[in-house]
Amino acid sequence: MEKSDHKFEVYHNPESLCSQKVRVAFAEKQLDYTSHVIELSDLTMKGENLKPAYRKINPNGIVPTLVHNGSPVYDSYEIIQYVDELLPQAGTKLWPDDPQKREELESWIFQSSLRNDQEIGATMGTSVAGLSAPLLSFMLKRQPILHVIKTYVGHPIRQRGFGFIMARIAGFPPSLLAKSRDGMAEGLIRVDRQLASHDGDWLLGEFSQVDISLMAAFHRLDDLHLVDVLDHPSIPNVGPYWRRLSARPSYASAIVDWHNPEIREAIGILFSEGNPMLQDLNDAVEKCAA
Repeated sequence: MEKSDHKFEVYHNPESLCSQKVRVAFAEKQLDYTSHVIELSDLTMKGENLKPAYRKINPNGIVPTLVHNGSPVYDSYEIIQYVDELLPQAGTKLWPDDPQKREELESWIFQSSLRNDQEIGATMGTSVAGLSAPLLSFMLKRQPILHVIKTYVGHPIRQRGFGFIMARIAGFPPSLLAKSRDGMAEGLIRVDRQLASHDGDWLLGEFSQVDISLMAAFHRLDDLHLVDVLDHPSIPNVGPYWRRLSARPSYASAIVDWHNPEIREAIGILFSEGNPMLQDLNDAVEKCAA
């Protein structure tokens, strides 16, 4: 890792998809940072993200947060762009200089990021969150219901707090999973067509921030035992693209090496017989491609 006069502190969680993106970006940029692991309230009773100490750093109580020389930067896509533009010569350049290519990248980032201003299933990024709902519900149901209510009733993002409480009580509605399934299928078709439109290994030719977003998204599909959809015959370019992504050193060092044993155990229990959503997702991809 490159040493510099810049002091980077990253507050993150090992299994947080957005945290994974930031760690990958730092690995790609070959930049060192001080790591602060934040336990999440939706994954463990030891949750720290909604406690006063972390809320002073990020008032919304979400991860990741970058603190650079004492100043915070929020949201993974903003953090990655910030660091890349601050140190464009370090490691892999993640944002192009050409205005037209930047606009194209921004469009793909919008589609592939988990954004609070978009409904679940409206984009590929929010669809990943929706498909993760069974795992989130499983983790919340390991916690006493009164503890979950007490934790989330005052969540700074009211809709998110209400959703977590309902997930603990009743799980997520099937309609959310269906919308996320369709949103993911549509996103995979777009990715396949984009890859087919040029000869490069990466989505926009050169490796960029959007490839980091898709690396984390596809890894989550792997966690959810849905990754086999990437080899659906209707999207022949996506499977090889995923294997190129997962072969990058940053994938192992910033995602796989950070796996949390407790979450890995839960994934093994929940999907011990596979994920019943896989067939539905395959069918959705085939329908979208027709």
